[in-house]
Amino acid sequence: MGWSWKSPIVVRAIAAAAAGIAIWHLVTVAWTVGARIRFNADIDWLEGGEIYHAFRWSRGEGIYQPPTEGFLPYPYPPLYWVILAGVGSIFGIDYASARTLSAVAFAVIIVLLGLELRSRIGAGRAGWFAALLGAATVAMTYPDVGGFYDLARVDTLAQAFVVISTFAVVRRRIVWAALAATCAVYTKQTMLFPVVALAASMLLQRDTKVLVRFLLVAGGSSLAALAVLEWSTHGLFLMWMLDTRHHGVDVHRLWTAGHDLLLAAPWLLVPLLALHRSRVSAQTKIWVAVLGGCTVAAVLPFIKIGGFPNNLIPVAALAGPVALMVLIDWTARAHPAARQAVLAAAGIVLALKIYDAEHYRPTAKSRKAADDLSAQLRRLSGPILCPLHPFAIIRSGHLEEQMGWINQIDAVTGKTGATYEQYMSNILVRRPEYVLLDGNSIEAPILDNIGGDYFLIGDVEGPPISSIVGMNTIPKKLYRHRR
Repeated sequence: MGWSWKSPIVVRAIAAAAAGIAIWHLVTVAWTVGARIRFNADIDWLEGGEIYHAFRWSRGEGIYQPPTEGFLPYPYPPLYWVILAGVGSIFGIDYASARTLSAVAFAVIIVLLGLELRSRIGAGRAGWFAALLGAATVAMTYPDVGGFYDLARVDTLAQAFVVISTFAVVRRRIVWAALAATCAVYTKQTMLFPVVALAASMLLQRDTKVLVRFLLVAGGSSLAALAVLEWSTHGLFLMWMLDTRHHGVDVHRLWTAGHDLLLAAPWLLVPLLALHRSRVSAQTKIWVAVLGGCTVAAVLPFIKIGGFPNNLIPVAALAGPVALMVLIDWTARAHPAARQAVLAAAGIVLALKIYDAEHYRPTAKSRKAADDLSAQLRRLSGPILCPLHPFAIIRSGHLEEQMGWINQIDAVTGKTGATYEQYMSNILVRRPEYVLLDGNSIEAPILDNIGGDYFLIGDVEGPPISSIVGMNTIPKKLYRHRR
């Protein structure tokens, strides 16, 4: 008897191989995330700033302050910082608790998308096999987003809320869906696009009652949150949320965005098959609509500020599972071999996406350097300012207010009324005993303005930070006031 791929033995062998590769992706991601959670320094150049926002919130200090103040906020809503402050009240605010929050959000995305795919196949081994492949198509994109999923950033939590909301809508849990949608927008404002797409999918399906209930709960909770934030910040919250509208738009970057998106999710075009309405279920159409909104949310930062790997998360996390949903629907009435071919193709894609995970894990040398940096900072007496790594100062026991340089650049570009001159003036007025800089070109204006009042002591042993994650920055040059 000749071998045929339709043979039960061959099918089982292909399924076993695909399952093995899927498990490799899930285990590798879990191992990598676990290896990074307790790394005691910034892996990405904005991590420390995110954690510092939560630290300030936990102490009742202002976030959305006037643009002339020393501390200025990142242009994000506060929910990530609020949740991290809540987690920190139990476990302490540190890199570990912040990255754990993102890791849990990442796990939620993986699990819910896996369960969604299981529901398309049904109970039994076939359903769990589909769930395993769906979960792995999320995990395999870890290098495509530069390893940002588990960092102390707003992106993964915001995406988790979008997935929760969509998952709930498909199951007609509209109140929960609406509340999750509100949480998504108040974690990162660009999540408004997938939320609008989710509502639009209800409208296109003429599900009026569900749409009205969704809009009432989501709109009511969003307006209530906005009213509280505007009142408590004396009208400054919206100003900071809208400051990015002044960032320049370069439509030529659409080519860069398209290139990066297709590299991260080459199957992004597969959901276009959903345009053939009779072949795709109503549930899948909802997910396709949300993926469309996520694509807008991913592209917008590219044409506004250039784009970074974290901006790819909304698409990278959804494209694989949604593509599988569409293909499963398309093959629902076809020969069983067609569906087996889809799952086999998913296994091949997973095999092609195997990567060297060691590139994303801190080395023993970098761990020691991070601990040495904290020890050196603890030994210094007097206030310390670190414009690019504010939380490094806080966790070393120095609780003085930090003034982020990236925050300042965003605020000036956003025409909020903040100026670089005011930032330099705030440094000279506060007169911190030490200023810790990276010594790169980004900070050159700071050194140009304070050079007359500070002198270089020397280099501190800073931890090497991987250039694959954000900017390659290392806290290194220590300056002391001349007084």
